[in-house]
Amino acid sequence: DIVDRSRNSFATPYIGASGTDSFGATVRFGPPRLRRSAVRQATVRGIPGSVTLPEKCVFSKKTTNLFYCGVPRNSLSGGTLISWYKGTTYLADDVWKYDPNTSSTMITNLNQESGDFLDVIKPMLSPNERYFVFINKKDGSLWSLDLTK
Repeated sequence: DIVDRSRNSFATPYIGASGTDSFGATVRFGPPRLRRSAVRQATVRGIPGSVTLPEKCVFSKKTTNLFYCGVPRNSLSGGTLISWYKGTTYLADDVWKYDPNTSSTMITNLNQESGDFLDVIKPMLSPNERYFVFINKKDGSLWSLDLTK
């Protein structure tokens, strides 16, 4: 993480599978803004769709610029973020598929799929990228979502 105390903000950068793109969130007294940066072209643009944290996202290794994220159902505020990072509150996530060159798509409502509210952390894709695998922050349980359905 990059902390800028003079601006009371922090950014969490992530490098894409191709090594040429990155995405991250910058928080300044409000909800995070997920952004994509083209490292070689030095451009930054917002990503359409719901707001989330980069810790809830994972890049595809097969398809350039494609990534999947756990996205909180409720809006994020500075107080909610602090509580979430401290582990005193949990978020109820959906899973979204992002392709910054085309569009964003909600894949599933995790609450309807599981019968419980799930808080996505440590997401990863299976080697064949058929499954979105993650840990539920609330209880440490391991979950997987079939992306082909």
